[in-house]
Amino acid sequence: MKRNKRQRISDEQVSLLLLSGGKGKRAALEYPKQFFAIAGHPMIAYSLIAARKVPDVDEIVVNAPEGYEEQTAEILAAYVPGIPTKIVQSGETRQESVRLLCDAASHDTVIVHEAARPMIKRTWFRDLLKHPAANVGYCAPISFSMCSVDHNTGRITGAVPRESTLNVQLPQKFNLATLRAGHKKAVAENTEFTEDAALCQTMLGADVFFIEGETSNIKVTNPEDFHVVKLLVEDRAKKGRKWNRQ
Repeated sequence: MKRNKRQRISDEQVSLLLLSGGKGKRAALEYPKQFFAIAGHPMIAYSLIAARKVPDVDEIVVNAPEGYEEQTAEILAAYVPGIPTKIVQSGETRQESVRLLCDAASHDTVIVHEAARPMIKRTWFRDLLKHPAANVGYCAPISFSMCSVDHNTGRITGAVPRESTLNVQLPQKFNLATLRAGHKKAVAENTEFTEDAALCQTMLGADVFFIEGETSNIKVTNPEDFHVVKLLVEDRAKKGRKWNRQ
């Protein structure tokens, strides 16, 4: 598979940090969900197909669950043969997995993505790289109502305004030194985060900006999510928009 011949967006070298350490428990699978086949490709392949189309991606660093290192290496060789790759172990938590990816990254600019978001387009990577901010990610408006609760009493304690609340999505772009420093402080303070924009802002007070995302950017977590993604892929295929052309 050849790489896209488009010109680079900048002279900065970029590492793609691809979270792929999940074990598929919530998805009710007997194997990690990133290897689940969607329209003939393992789920992880859709992120690799998009990355292959972006000349600025100079390196891909990916987690592999224990026992799946060889399978991960085979997929990398098949889908991104022209890009240097590294495989690192998965952490016990998402946060630890990102930290391990950071430790292995070679370049000052990194893009964090996850194999569980197969609806990725190359334009999302490119728009992050075009953005002037060092730290920026996708966020989408929330269409449903939310509330805060007290789990101990079972009471609703207040409304959460949608106007100032967004759904955090990936991919995200970071300055590697900033991301590493945020993770180092989070470890020192024994604080756990489920994504890295809030981690960097909370731990360091770093400026992190957002680009409005798309509702199609689904994170596959639960069994029903697989059916939704399959339908979306099939719909694009009917419209003649094959994934490897995104």
